Amino acid sequence: MVFLGSAFIAIATFIAIKFLSKWCDERNIFIVGFFLVAIGLYITLPFPGHLMPIKLEEIGSRLYNTTKPRYPDFVDTNSTLVSGGCDLMKQPWCAYVPAVELWQYLVGFGVVSIGYPIGNVMSYSIFSKILGSG
Repeated sequence: MVFLGSAFIAIATFIAIKFLSKWCDERNIFIVGFFLVAIGLYITLPFPGHLMPIKLEEIGSRLYNTTKPRYPDFVDTNSTLVSGGCDLMKQPWCAYVPAVELWQYLVGFGVVSIGYPIGNVMSYSIFSKILGSG
């Protein structure tokens, strides 16, 4: 559903560009599209916050061969404990890289869905005018 919504946003953006380019300079529209893509990608970076859920049940038995789990010092045992979380033995970065929240992903995806068609159309338009004038 997210991709379907993004497709409709992109189609609406393509249609809006036709009318917007009559009122504004194409270079300025391209710059706006470029910055929208950059902002959208920045939004999807993992900001400091809560860490990903960690699969803590398996750490103790794998590292120390005991039935009572003991955890390395870098693991915050007060974090979310789930059975289907991130396995630290295969992905040690889960212990210190913050999770990307769902709202971050959706907002960033929406902003890129608007900015990419703008940059795409305007760059091709500007490039065709440069080639056509020679």
